[in-house]
Amino acid sequence: MGALFDGVCFSSQAEALDRYYGGAPVAHTAGAISYSGSWEKVADVWQWVVMANDGGVVTTTSTAAPVVAFPVCDPMAGFNDGQAVGWAFAVVLFLAWGSIQIRKQVR
Repeated sequence: MGALFDGVCFSSQAEALDRYYGGAPVAHTAGAISYSGSWEKVADVWQWVVMANDGGVVTTTSTAAPVVAFPVCDPMAGFNDGQAVGWAFAVVLFLAWGSIQIRKQVR
């Protein structure tokens, strides 16, 4: 089963988690000590990495990101819905063509 995030059904929880953390903006705080934080994927694990710049001395710290549980969805549901609509449209076209052929025969 897939994972639903931001209106998109991903094929796995890992793909949805990649979109969740990968799309987050970088946080930056300026001051006497500048802080810059971002989500980074290290060895298939998302981490919050903070770099502190104290006038040339850069300190990096990281914390493991929490694993987010996404709602379950079926990646094939959209395809199946489209296929059903396509076949319904084809049947309507076939019936219209058939009714035209019958009218031609009646004349």
